[in-house]
This record gives sequence, structure tokens and C-alpha cells, in this order.
Amino acid sequence: MARVSTTTPAEFIAEAVKAAFNGVPVPIHTVDVPECLRIIQAHQIDMMIYPSMKKSFAHDHPLMQVLQKRVLTKTRWYLKLRHVLEYVHTLFEKEAIPYVNLKGVMLNDLLYTNSCRRNIRDIDLLVSPDLIEKAKACLSANGFEFKVQLSEEYCFIHTEHGIYLEVHTDLILMKGLSDQLQQYPSHILDADTHFVYLCAHAAKHNWQNLQWLIDIGMFYQKIPLNWTRVSEIGQHYHIRRSVLEGLCLIQEWFDLKTPAFPSTFADRLAISFRLWFAHYNWACVARNKPYDGAARPLFRALARVALVSSWSGKWEQFFFRLFARIKRLF
Repeated sequence: MARVSTTTPAEFIAEAVKAAFNGVPVPIHTVDVPECLRIIQAHQIDMMIYPSMKKSFAHDHPLMQVLQKRVLTKTRWYLKLRHVLEYVHTLFEKEAIPYVNLKGVMLNDLLYTNSCRRNIRDIDLLVSPDLIEKAKACLSANGFEFKVQLSEEYCFIHTEHGIYLEVHTDLILMKGLSDQLQQYPSHILDADTHFVYLCAHAAKHNWQNLQWLIDIGMFYQKIPLNWTRVSEIGQHYHIRRSVLEGLCLIQEWFDLKTPAFPSTFADRLAISFRLWFAHYNWACVARNKPYDGAARPLFRALARVALVSSWSGKWEQFFFRLFARIKRLF
């Protein structure tokens, strides 16, 4: 077993993520087990890095003992999720309710060929707002309890298995997508729209979860994309920057050769700030400081504003040039 020194748990986790992406053993010497486990859990990557970890660690290593239990528990949960998703599919097919799967089991199967590699907590579906009442009635009559409505998201729980089902009637950064569900008979977005959605979802949360970055890298490697259409979709929803960020990150983390993607000077300034904040987010996770002072909520709000490319270019350039100076203080 090759032994490579690691200076911090965060650096070790970064190496583990890159090794898992490439399917090679994790380079390791010694690790702070509790801290590594905490970061792995925070970024929801235990399922993804476990196969590469097995190639480096003995099964009785303290780190592996915990990961083995987590993987077993989450694999069982995945099988329950799959069972409930198939049940919902049967219900919605019977009631003629078009829907699209978001992330979850379907994304896992698309990228990882039916082996459970993603941490999945619940089921997310996109349904037309015109059919939400019909969907609610269907689910409520068939073993689901309606819990709460949060804006355009309706939350249910399967009373037998305790699995949450979130039915979305629209997506914050992709308004209007729910009106096009008839064109997805396989209940999964087309590849180009799917890639934009994955980038937009991760960017909306400021890339705080490394699992999403691995998903995007895998999607880029395995699924052919029409980059002209990807750009058009990003432009249509004013979220082209999320795709640019995703391409920048998978190039940085996984050494992937990414295509040239149209961008303006304002885009590059905004992305520079947002990716700096993403690294700040990860550093906070590694240091176990969820808010890391009063500045972090401000940074989060500014990062959200910078994601959507609808500002006047002149004001946007002025703002981010100014912030480039301010951020040096933090």
C-alpha cells in the first residue's frame, strides 16, 4: 500500500474525492479518523469514496469500520427509496400525471449503473402546477401523508417506510420547466437540460456539497452533450454562470478537459467571487464553523445575487471589482 503524507483531514478528503472519481486507491498515510468522518458526512460522500477507500485500508481500520456500517445502512435506505419511487410511478401512471425525477435514485442509476453510490435522503419529483391537487389526492389516498407546503414544494411522507417525497411545481432557477413535462415520457430530463439543472442546483447552494461536484464530473464524462444547446438553455434561464462554474470546478478537481463556453467579463468576475466563496464554504465545513462569523451570511446573499446574469453589465463590473478589494479583508 502506497503511503503519502497528508497534512490535514480536509486535504485527505480532497485526495479521496479525486481518487474515487478516477476509480483508484486513496493515497494515505495517517488520518484523524473522527475529523475525516465528520467531513465525509458533511459532504455526503461516504458512498462515493468507499470503493476507493477499500483499496487502501484494511477492513478493520477504524475509518473503514464506521464507513462499512454507514454504507450498509444507506444501501438499505436506497432500496427502500427505489421501492417507494416505483410505487409512486405506478400511481402517477395510473392517474396520468406527468412527472420528472430530480436527482435521487434515477440520477444514481444513470451515472453509477445501479450500484448505490449517492447519498439520497428523499425523493424529488417535478409536477405541473395544474396537476398538483390531483397529485396530492392521489398520494394521500395511497399511503402518503401530506406534511407541509413550502412555496412551490409540497412535502409528503410515506407512512409505512418513513420516506419523504417532495413534489415541486417549479424550480427556483428554472421557472417554466414544469410546463414542459409531456416531452419527458421516460420521467428524466434530456441530457442538456439535466446537466444545466445539476449545475444550477449545486450553484444555488454555493457548491457546499462535494457529492454534487462528483455527479457533474461523472455526467460530463459519461453523457454526450450538445454544448450549443447547453448554452442556450443556460441563457434562457439566466443561469449560464452555473454551467461555467461547474466546468471550472470539474476541470480544477478532476483535470477534465472542458469545452470553451461563452462568457462575458462580468461573468468571469462574478464566477471568480462565487468560487472563492465556495472554497470559503468548504473551509468552514473543514473547520467545523457553520457560520464562521457575521460575514458568511452576507457572502452567501451576495453569492446568490451573483449567480443570475441579469444585472446591467456596467454596474455588475463595478460591484465585483469593488468586492475583489473588500474580500481581502476576510
